[in-house]
Amino acid sequence: MKKIIIAGLGPGSPEDTTPAVLAAIGEADVVVGYKYYFRFVQPYLKEGCECIDTGMKRERERAEQAFRMAEEGQTVVVISSGDAGIYGMAPLIYEMKRERVFQVFRHSRKLHHCWEPPSDTICASYL
Repeated sequence: MKKIIIAGLGPGSPEDTTPAVLAAIGEADVVVGYKYYFRFVQPYLKEGCECIDTGMKRERERAEQAFRMAEEGQTVVVISSGDAGIYGMAPLIYEMKRERVFQVFRHSRKLHHCWEPPSDTICASYL
């Protein structure tokens, strides 16, 4: 069992994506997300990294795919726009982690969330 990293790409500007998120993307064997977001991470992907798109409004399917890939021993980064903890995939993935029947995953610490500054904080810094 490798791990799942949940990463938000920030409020839209590449300069606002945190170093922790960029490092996570560079570590990924697989990136799971909505296809539109892949254009923002392409320069940071390691060679051979697979990008998996499940399409719009298919968040649960995206999360299930991430769990399957992690259970196969891959490092998976699930990307969202904005703050993954507020607008993105983090709440769903944490909820699904509790629901998983795989004992090895339920009791592991193989789920990480790269925190990013909320967009309101970024906007306030420009005032």
